[in-house]
Amino acid sequence: MSVCVGVAEVVAPEFTVKQNKLRRNLLAVPVGNSVKLDCSADGNPRPAVKWYKDRKLFKERKGDRKLYLSQWTTVLVLKDLIPSDTGTYMCNVSNSYGWINHTYLVDVHERARAEPVLLPMENVTVYRGENASLTCKALSDSKPHFQWLRWFPMHSNASTNSSTNGSIGRPHYEIVDKDETDQHVISSSPSGKKFEFHGVKLTLVNVTKKDEGKYTCIVGNAFGYAVEHAYIIIEQSATHSCNLHGSKCSFTTEEYYNGSTLSPETEHISYLTGYELEFEYDALVIFSSRDSDWVNKTLIPTLEKKHGFKCCVHYRDFVLGVPYRENMVNSVYKSRKTIAVVSKNFFISNYCGSEMEYALHRLMERRDDSVVVIKLDDVERAKLPKELQKRSYIDYPNNAEKNHWERKLVNCLTIPNYPLPIST
Repeated sequence: MSVCVGVAEVVAPEFTVKQNKLRRNLLAVPVGNSVKLDCSADGNPRPAVKWYKDRKLFKERKGDRKLYLSQWTTVLVLKDLIPSDTGTYMCNVSNSYGWINHTYLVDVHERARAEPVLLPMENVTVYRGENASLTCKALSDSKPHFQWLRWFPMHSNASTNSSTNGSIGRPHYEIVDKDETDQHVISSSPSGKKFEFHGVKLTLVNVTKKDEGKYTCIVGNAFGYAVEHAYIIIEQSATHSCNLHGSKCSFTTEEYYNGSTLSPETEHISYLTGYELEFEYDALVIFSSRDSDWVNKTLIPTLEKKHGFKCCVHYRDFVLGVPYRENMVNSVYKSRKTIAVVSKNFFISNYCGSEMEYALHRLMERRDDSVVVIKLDDVERAKLPKELQKRSYIDYPNNAEKNHWERKLVNCLTIPNYPLPIST
């Protein structure tokens, strides 16, 4: 509303904040971060502002933390958030010709205190003169720091790092600059939660035999660090020694860690079957503990005892002493397929949601047909992540399919992980 009085125009308050910002009124923020609540507005006379928290006039924060508010404070900034800052914040903006208000809901949650989890890096084989790239990706709740190392073989009596008495000195390495193209991907889980993948790529241009060797990616955050290794192998000519149909490729190098030689002349082997790498497991099985009876008595015996597949099951195959999340990530990448036994129980389990997130990230990253869905009850298709909603699945409770689920599943596990078509 506006009224002309003489020369001056009087105007009731109006928000100047963009509407899309006002619509984002639910703010979930980790402990220690800051949040900005914007109620910027214009009016004549200049509008005054009052802030309320949980319907009470907002005057102070717990813990004797300073709060600077005046009648003109249209943007409220809260720093170093703690859980007690959670609440409903309302701004009331008014002048003598009208008033407006807006409400923000702030949810301060505990930051997950976890070190980064690294996805396995893949060895790279290129020909001399080509470019070679290694990609290092990490799951971290806070932005991590990446560092690349390049290792050099140590030869007896020839290394500049050897001490004068002939003992082995420190390993010979150099710090390598990473590309400036950082990747930061936020993926949504079926439960609506978000997790963050960070990544960097190391690219060597016009490689020679001298570039061959072991490279290490070190990723750290405030709570710890993680390390992954990969090898760049340089072929001298375009004659490849690998037969992609069932043979194996090997190369020889020396490994060093913490000043000691781990395995001189160690053979590092990756097996190739058809056109894909052979994995440690045929399938990782993810399921709700409430469905474990069917999984343990029907699914696992059928696959392992009857058909000879090797399955990865969390309670049996996860590595002791390794954080559960790291076990999940490693298992997804060590398994050729991921079998998701989905049900109503599946979608109320936090663990199932996280496991599905990692499986979908691999599917989208490699664009391989690696996720197999078994629908165990009448859970709606719409509950599935959107990446899987248009894909076929095994409908176990369907009477027409009940006699064929085993044959279909065996066929799925036998078919190689061919790349998925890119949708346009």
